[in-house]
This record gives sequence, C-alpha cells and structure tokens, in this order.
Amino acid sequence: MTSSSEVVSEAIGVFHSVECLESAIDDLQGAGFNRSELSLLAHDEVVEKKLGHVYQKAEDAADDPEAPRIAWVSKDSVDVGEAALVGAPLFVAALVAGGAVVATGGALLPAAGAALAAGGLAGTFGGLVAGEIGKEHAVHYEQQLARGGILLWVHVRSSEDAQKAVTTLKNNQADHVRVHEIAASA
Repeated sequence: MTSSSEVVSEAIGVFHSVECLESAIDDLQGAGFNRSELSLLAHDEVVEKKLGHVYQKAEDAADDPEAPRIAWVSKDSVDVGEAALVGAPLFVAALVAGGAVVATGGALLPAAGAALAAGGLAGTFGGLVAGEIGKEHAVHYEQQLARGGILLWVHVRSSEDAQKAVTTLKNNQADHVRVHEIAASA
C-alpha cells in the first residue's frame, strides 16, 4: 500500500445464511457498532459495471479495495419502506378523491366512499411495488449465497473493536473471519 493513502481496519466474515448474517448484525449493533460501520458486497450489476466482472467466490472480494459495497439494510427497514410505499399513495389518493367530491359540492358520505375506493386502488399499486422491492432484496442475497456466501465488512477503530467483531462474526457461524487493513475508498 502506498503511504499517501489512508488505511482502515476491517473485520470480515462470509455468511452462508441470511439468518446468521442478521443475527451477527444484531449482535454487532448490540456491541456498539453503528449500522454505518457495516457493509455488504454490492449487487452483481454494480460490481460488473465498476470492475468489469463478478466475483466467482465471495471471499475473493474481501480484500479488494475496489469492490463496490452497499450499506446494510435490515429486513425491518425494508418492511417499513414497503409500508410507506403502500400507505403514502393510499393516503394521498384518498385525500384527493375525497377533496374532489367535496369541492364539487358532494356530500360527505359519497366523498368517504370515493376516498375509500381511490385509497384501495392506490394501496394495491403500492403493495405491488413494495413486493418488488422485497423480491430484489431477496434476489441479492440469493446471488451472494450462490457465490459462496454473503460477505460482511465491519469497520473497526481499535484492536478491542476488532476482537469484538471477530468474536461476534465467529459466534454467528461466519467463515473466513479475519481482520485486514485496506486502503480507504475515496
């Protein structure tokens, strides 16, 4: 490594199930690691666009400073995003439909009916969009598992953090667990 680049320390682990990965991340956060200190290998399309190839095995990407990463997004966060996609259009459609009926001199009961109908249609559309987001999330994990596992990097600031991270990764069934120093990405 060149002396002009900043070096960061990371603990690395490869997981063979989403459940073990999620358990490790919960334990890491419980041990004081921030979500922003956790990252995963990016989607295959992003990796190929940046590097011109997709890794054959997850651990091949572990020490590559050019490997594109994505932030950890928990299943709960995806669920909240899906709920927002469903709820927001439903709310807006209901307000618009109800407001249109009332603005044209309609009675309150027909306005409520129009709002309910519009909200139902918007909710159905929002649910379809939300389902696609959940599928994309699952496909990403399936692609990583097919290449030997889901790679997790944990930024560590001290030898004490490194030991906590390594212990946590191993306790949650990660393979290829180690700490390395790597050039910080720009």
